[in-house]
Amino acid sequence: MKSIADIKAKPFGFGDAASTSSHLAPRAHLAKNGLMGDTDYKVVHLGTHDAVARAVQAGQVPAGALSEQIYRTLIERKTIDPAKVVQIGLSDPIPNYPLTLQGDLDPTLKAAVRAAFLDIKDPGILKSFRVEGFAPTDDKAYDVLRDMAKILDLDLAKVK
Repeated sequence: MKSIADIKAKPFGFGDAASTSSHLAPRAHLAKNGLMGDTDYKVVHLGTHDAVARAVQAGQVPAGALSEQIYRTLIERKTIDPAKVVQIGLSDPIPNYPLTLQGDLDPTLKAAVRAAFLDIKDPGILKSFRVEGFAPTDDKAYDVLRDMAKILDLDLAKVK
């Protein structure tokens, strides 16, 4: 596999069917590149990001999708060999792991909790969350997911 076009007519490994980063985002990315699942390639669900990477490395599927951060971590831990598994594309960035507060909390408390997360700089604390930092977000950040749903013809009212 050297390009996304090479996926045509072959099996493609995804993680869990409900995963945004190892299924929906990459599937939409393939669709944007003219490849529709079960028409242009065989959809194979492997469960976890790690399982996708291991299956590609072992030659069980020629290509697959997983979170870029998990891919980097698997290389760092030497779980996968970067000489055997290479990145051929990236989907659009997606919002990850939002933290929310109840809307009826005292506004001062909400502001303090929000500031506490945004101000975390300690590498040890950030590592425990598996993040490089926290950033503010709003509803507009989720437009990429709404666009993805349109591309994949998903009925958001039925998505749980």
